[in-house]
Amino acid sequence: MAKKQFNSLGFMLKKMAAVTVYLISELAESVQEALTEFGASGTNHSSGLVPDPGSTQGTTKFLREDGTWAVPAGPDISGKEDVTAIQAVASGTTLTAAFNTYYRFDYDVGTLGITLPSVSGVTRLKGIVFSFTTGSTPAVTFTSTGNVSIEYQAYYAISANTKYEINAIYNGSKWIIAYATIG
Repeated sequence: MAKKQFNSLGFMLKKMAAVTVYLISELAESVQEALTEFGASGTNHSSGLVPDPGSTQGTTKFLREDGTWAVPAGPDISGKEDVTAIQAVASGTTLTAAFNTYYRFDYDVGTLGITLPSVSGVTRLKGIVFSFTTGSTPAVTFTSTGNVSIEYQAYYAISANTKYEINAIYNGSKWIIAYATIG
C-alpha cells in the first residue's frame, strides 16, 4: 500500500510540474509581447530590451537607472531672468559681471575689462555668458577676485571684427574661459 501512495504522489508531482511549465511558457510569451527590442547603437554593440520610450520620436531622452525615459535637466540658470542687454559701455570700461547672467553687447567692443564675481561660498558649477562683436582693435581681458586662477581655452585669442560668445565658468576651484566664434 505504501508503494501505491508513493506512485500517486509521484504522479501528482509530475502533473504539477507540467502545469508549472505550461504557466511559465504562457507568462514568457506575454512578457515577450510587452518588451521592445532596442537596436544596437554601433558596430561593437548588441541589441537588448528596454522600456518603450513612447510614440513621439526624438533625440532628447535618456534611459534612467530606474528604467524610465527622461529629458535631462538643464544647467542651473536660476538667474536666467537676469539677462542684461548692455547698450552703452564705453571702450576701456571695466564691467563687473554677475553669475547666471547673459551679457549681450549690441555694439562693437574695443577694449573691455571684465572683473569676474567673487566665488566665496560657491560650491557648484556657475557661469556667465558674454556675446559681442569686436571692433578693429579688440582687447578683452578677464580679472578674478580672491586669487582664483583663470584657465583659458587653448589658443585663446580675440580677433578684430569677429562675433564671439565667451563662457566664463567657475568649476569650484578655478575660472575656465571658453569661447566660440558665431556666424
